[in-house]
Amino acid sequence: MMSEYSALETAARLLDRASEQISSVGRALDDARKLVSSNDCGAAQSAHTDMVMHAEDDSYLRSAPSDKEMMTIARKLIAYRKARDEALKLPHLFVDPAWEILLDLFIAGGRKKRVGVSNTCANMAIPESTALRYLKALEDYALIEISPTGPESDDVYVALSRGTRNSMINILSNQGGF
Repeated sequence: MMSEYSALETAARLLDRASEQISSVGRALDDARKLVSSNDCGAAQSAHTDMVMHAEDDSYLRSAPSDKEMMTIARKLIAYRKARDEALKLPHLFVDPAWEILLDLFIAGGRKKRVGVSNTCANMAIPESTALRYLKALEDYALIEISPTGPESDDVYVALSRGTRNSMINILSNQGGF
């Protein structure tokens, strides 16, 4: 009985910590959206420099769950969103494109799969123009990197920046009980 209580207490602490981190990311994304809508990308980028620099410190990764476990958590988060949208029949009411893009790119990166911008847009439950706006904003904040696929293609590759991947690992490693 005591071990069950201890496990529940530990799980509750982990969920509280994860909730705080997700709230922090949400506030940062809200700030980012406001700065992007004000067309002050220079201020937006400098506002998030500390966040990206901190994320590049990967010392916490030593005790993180495996990539496979975190990819499973990311897939569950996406599946949860899809199930929620289907159950409530309001798919566009609870949209969080930036987070969805980050989860999708995290999964692709864990599989060592290169993803084109067109594929990323196709995976989203939003119009392509909206997905492209969010990709641009994420690139402006150095959360993702966009690179050409080659001269024979009009598409470009998109991937998480190293700092963002580390931040995603930190967030997802605290979601183990999801």
